[in-house]
Amino acid sequence: MSQAANPQSMIDVTGEVISPDHDNITPLFMRHVAAYRYFNGFTKDKKVLEIGFGEGYGTYYLAEEAREITGLDVSMSLVEHARAKYAKKNLYFVKGDATDLPFPDGSFDVVISSQVLEHVKDYMKSVRETARVLRPGGQAIIATPNRKMMIDGVNPYHYKEFSAAELEKALRKVFKEVLVMGLFGSERYMALKAEEQGFARKILWLDFLRLRRFVPRGMIKPLYLKAFEKVNERTEKMGPAAEITADDFNVTNEDADRGLDLIALCQK
Repeated sequence: MSQAANPQSMIDVTGEVISPDHDNITPLFMRHVAAYRYFNGFTKDKKVLEIGFGEGYGTYYLAEEAREITGLDVSMSLVEHARAKYAKKNLYFVKGDATDLPFPDGSFDVVISSQVLEHVKDYMKSVRETARVLRPGGQAIIATPNRKMMIDGVNPYHYKEFSAAELEKALRKVFKEVLVMGLFGSERYMALKAEEQGFARKILWLDFLRLRRFVPRGMIKPLYLKAFEKVNERTEKMGPAAEITADDFNVTNEDADRGLDLIALCQK
């Protein structure tokens, strides 16, 4: 994945916003790069919308093949960051809400929503908006973490986490055709992931009564970020972490429920 001319990051990076400028999260970054590589196969010469572009590196990458691409995010600071860092003639960054997209019906050939749906409280409204801005016959690509591969009830930034069956059921309420794929990691990545989760569970043991379920999200987020930093510090010390590349991941529709992430291909 090519880099923009100005590499200086202007944002704070967490597990929810990932940047290529932060080496301490390379395995997670490479997991996301692998997903964008997969998305790229659907965007050539298309008019594309990416909902929730985060740091902007993925939208910039997809702009290499897309006829035109617009990245939308609810955060103005992320919009300003992306505009300053990434520039192409066919690339636009705008502020907007996933549940109220500022575009006319049928505006895009392809809509991508990667690691966003779990952050939206009214996720079905977001799905309906995604379908609305697609042209007839257009394609939506929706990626979200697989609930069955996560530590339950940890992330205060997530409103809803899906299994493959739950995601398919939700999307079939809106789209004519839905195929749920899984993004899988190599043995060495999965060994690293297991070690990371083992360390995270040790931290969570301090809350063995799961009181976090009853604490307001605003109070939990600083604790979550601190724990995220500790896990990253641990990952940095693991030799195999630096060896993980996008080639350590693949997408397949076989046994999607065991994938790290779920990727749904939807047709309007």
